[in-house]
Amino acid sequence: MIREDVYDAILEETPIQDVSYEEEHISQMRCAGTEFDHVTFSKCRFEFCDFSTVCFYHVKFYDCVFQDCDFSKCYFRDCIFSDCNADHGEFCESIFRHTDVIDGSY
Repeated sequence: MIREDVYDAILEETPIQDVSYEEEHISQMRCAGTEFDHVTFSKCRFEFCDFSTVCFYHVKFYDCVFQDCDFSKCYFRDCIFSDCNADHGEFCESIFRHTDVIDGSY
């Protein structure tokens, strides 16, 4: 479901908003430049995904795994990362505003 939503958002140049994703397993997805607003990810697994330059507003990540994902130059505002694992993730030049990181490994 998320892969289709990202594809539509890129194609239509619209944000992904007001949705929840649970237990999705995504590999090698490119969503650079998209925007997520009021989205919840729960128990999702992302491998080798490109999130560079994505804007995240009011996004909640619960118990998610981000294996070798690129979050370079992202913007996070009013977000929550809880019990997530983002080992080997790249967050250089990202901006975090009012974002909580609770437990997990990063």
